Amino acid sequence: MNQHTHSIAADAVLRLLSDHQRRGVLRRLADADEPVSVESLTAALVTESTTADAVRIRLLHSHLPKLHDAGVIDYDADERTVRRGPEFEPVASLLQALSSHLERASETPLAEDR
Repeated sequence: MNQHTHSIAADAVLRLLSDHQRRGVLRRLADADEPVSVESLTAALVTESTTADAVRIRLLHSHLPKLHDAGVIDYDADERTVRRGPEFEPVASLLQALSSHLERASETPLAEDR
């Protein structure tokens, strides 16, 4: 039986998933079959309350280095591209499970609302 062992600790995964922009990076990579450019990630993460420059700076100086150091992504600074790293699957799986759970929970009325 072929089993992959993942070395990323649960606390590290939860810290990585604690930021909405890092979650956005992971969601974008989960949907991509090829490397994603930093510019594409920036465009996907810009909101009404952020500028492209602010998002790009946070990606380049905070989010991408953290995800890369944890092995979740491979960041090529020369090409300015990001791809899934060796620890991507367990982190993306947890993100998907959390998202699914939160979606179901938001559809279920609270006991006090019944």
